[in-house]
Amino acid sequence: VELAGDRDFSIDLNDEGLKKGWHRKAWDAPKRRITVPGTWEDQGVNDPNPNVDGKLPYDGYAWYQKEVLIPSNLKGKQLFLQIGTIDDFDWAYVNGHLIGKTGEETPNYWNVQRDYPIPENILKFGEKNLIAIRVYDRYLGGGIVKAPCRITFPKQPKIPYLDAKTRKTARFDPYLFRRW
Repeated sequence: VELAGDRDFSIDLNDEGLKKGWHRKAWDAPKRRITVPGTWEDQGVNDPNPNVDGKLPYDGYAWYQKEVLIPSNLKGKQLFLQIGTIDDFDWAYVNGHLIGKTGEETPNYWNVQRDYPIPENILKFGEKNLIAIRVYDRYLGGGIVKAPCRITFPKQPKIPYLDAKTRKTARFDPYLFRRW
């Protein structure tokens, strides 16, 4: 299920989106439309935020929403929400349930692919499901900046392998294994 393209978007100047339930209910009228992937600054979101530093471009919290139909034939498969690279931190919700987050504890958090498993019991197959992403940007460009942006399932299991260039003395180090 492709998620790239236009999304409903809103800055959350006072970090009130969680209290207002923006992760549980689609907005009646879109706040703004924004294209994913891409920084929000490149799409005209340059409002100053006095709660962060008051300078331009906008730093602080913002939300993305999209309602998507999950086909019934995907029932029984482990689905993943892939939301590409987000600058800086994110909290991903499906139908009001937090399914994953990436924060300061993650090395290179601004450049890490997000792959969150979606528990099957929170999905509505054959119906619309609300995907809500809360993002916090604390410096420079912010938002969902790189693809892929989709709901998917792995077609093949990931098999660990060693790079052919790995030096022979390190071949038994399990931290050098990579995934395809």
